[in-house]
Amino acid sequence: MLQGAPIVPLMRFGAVYAPKRQIGLDSRPMQSASIKLSPRYPRALQPKQAINAIDAVQAAPTLARLVSLARESQSCLNAVAPLLPAALRSGVQAGAIDKDQWCLLAANSAVAAKLRQLSPALIAHLRANGFDITAIRIKVQMRGR
Repeated sequence: MLQGAPIVPLMRFGAVYAPKRQIGLDSRPMQSASIKLSPRYPRALQPKQAINAIDAVQAAPTLARLVSLARESQSCLNAVAPLLPAALRSGVQAGAIDKDQWCLLAANSAVAAKLRQLSPALIAHLRANGFDITAIRIKVQMRGR
């Protein structure tokens, strides 16, 4: 501590202790640390009108493309669901579609092995229903990592 520096009493602001007043280098009191918040946003930050998430996604071309791919992938899964055994359906999720390749996400390696066995029939069924899928990739999801 500096020799001759005044001891500043502390005032409590919530759980934080702050000096009541601080002495600057030129021995004039410094401005208090309180921040005055404007009740209104600056004009640039004010929303013009509220929009919902679907409208916002559709307004951005990249996000709109992503949503359409996700819907296409889910419709592929809905198309092949009748071909999957009932016990297997809960362990399968639709993954990404990349050009003519579709990815299925398996809950574990047993589900993945069964999907690999069924993949030729799944591809044939998808092509018969008008989907342009020529290959299926199967990935095992890692839970909890």
